[in-house]
Amino acid sequence: MTREEVIEYYQKHFVVDSYERKRFFTIGGKLVDRKEKEIVSKFAVNTCKDLEDDWILDLGTGTGRIAAWFNSKKKIGVDSSITMLKEAKKKGLEVIRCDMGHLPFRDGTFYTAVAIRVFIRISSLMPFFKEIARVSREGGRFIFDTSNRFGIGCIFRRFTQEPSHVTLPKKEVQKCLNLESFDIVRIEPHFIIPRGIYQKINGIFARALWQIDNTLLKTILCHIASTFFWKARINKEILEKNAVEGKI
Repeated sequence: MTREEVIEYYQKHFVVDSYERKRFFTIGGKLVDRKEKEIVSKFAVNTCKDLEDDWILDLGTGTGRIAAWFNSKKKIGVDSSITMLKEAKKKGLEVIRCDMGHLPFRDGTFYTAVAIRVFIRISSLMPFFKEIARVSREGGRFIFDTSNRFGIGCIFRRFTQEPSHVTLPKKEVQKCLNLESFDIVRIEPHFIIPRGIYQKINGIFARALWQIDNTLLKTILCHIASTFFWKARINKEILEKNAVEGKI
């Protein structure tokens, strides 16, 4: 699917109406939901800055699942789907419909930018990383996930009806971050068993598979995990170096 087709897919009412129920209502889905929020929490609070003090930007907020979880009144969710944003507003969130490549914010507005399940659909990262860097404050953190091209999920997703995932080499993601003045703070592999499988399973089997998954992540098999979670930070030295070299 092209990016335009993905956007159109998430505009459809039947997709939005069942979005959270389809993904996060089974035992397996709830485990994934909790894990994603734990990862974001761990990446977000490991800093001297307090989440209460600065605006948080949730990119591709969808129904507002991640944004609603942040214990802060200073948060904004953006998405290209007005249908999704209507659901996010029901959670009491401030939302804006816009293209993520053209954010309607001033330079240096946000200290935290989060994009979960966003760059798994986007093949060209540079325009979006550039825009996120622009609206981020110096030292601002950027938390997101990508699909592992060597993960088991690549095989599984061939048999689903949802938009296909984009899988990018880690080195390419790292290069894009560096060119846009981010340095990498942390990369973690998660979900050897793809998230899409968990959303379909329940009961004891879901919990057993979860335990196996977490055990395998501690072994060399972590390299075939389906998803990488990233924490990057705006680096003043890289910013100045790129400016001198005419890269920004």
